[in-house]
Amino acid sequence: MNSFTTVFIILTNDGVTAIFQDYYRACGPSSSVVFFILLSIIGQKILLNLFIAILLENFDEGVLKQKMHEYEQQQQERNKTAGGLIELTLLDRIIAVFTRISQSLDDCLNKREPPDDDSDDDSKVDADIDKLESAI
Repeated sequence: MNSFTTVFIILTNDGVTAIFQDYYRACGPSSSVVFFILLSIIGQKILLNLFIAILLENFDEGVLKQKMHEYEQQQQERNKTAGGLIELTLLDRIIAVFTRISQSLDDCLNKREPPDDDSDDDSKVDADIDKLESAI
């Protein structure tokens, strides 16, 4: 924990001289100068990059929120011009198909009469998909 505190003090340039003098006396002039210069340059570059990353992240969030708001407004305008019809997405289509499949499975599991013909189920699913596509 003491080493983290020391590195933090060096990187913030607060009380560096006392730490440098202790290190200078203990390790010698050449190693202490090289260590402190490298630590200062690399550490401050890392701190600067972290600060810039935080700023860019906050900027990106603002731009993303603005784009989402614009998209929502466009969707509302499209729904108004389409006479109130809601656009069905691919996810809505997939949900409709899986709902139909799960109903068929429930019927089979509850030992109700299974469908007579598999092609009939396929045609029902195709009809459901066609209905969804025509609603778009």
